[in-house]
Amino acid sequence: MFDLLNGFVIDAETLMRNGILVLGIIFVGWTWWRTKALTTTLGALLFAAVVIWGVNHFSVLSGVVDKDVNTRIQEQPGSRPNDPRAR
Repeated sequence: MFDLLNGFVIDAETLMRNGILVLGIIFVGWTWWRTKALTTTLGALLFAAVVIWGVNHFSVLSGVVDKDVNTRIQEQPGSRPNDPRAR
């Protein structure tokens, strides 16, 4: 049963990643069609590439954000008793 559900989750994840890829291609094509300008098309291409990279590397980005948030929480003044910065 778990293998079947795991297969469905993997299929859904693949479908979402491919959907984001197709939307990125449509976004770049739409930008070119509307503006016919190289600069805005390259900007759209760069933006689509960053979004696609971020979707494909979500676990890496999530780990970096969690680490940064935990570091910031620990560094806040007053988060520890007898912290001299809290005064």
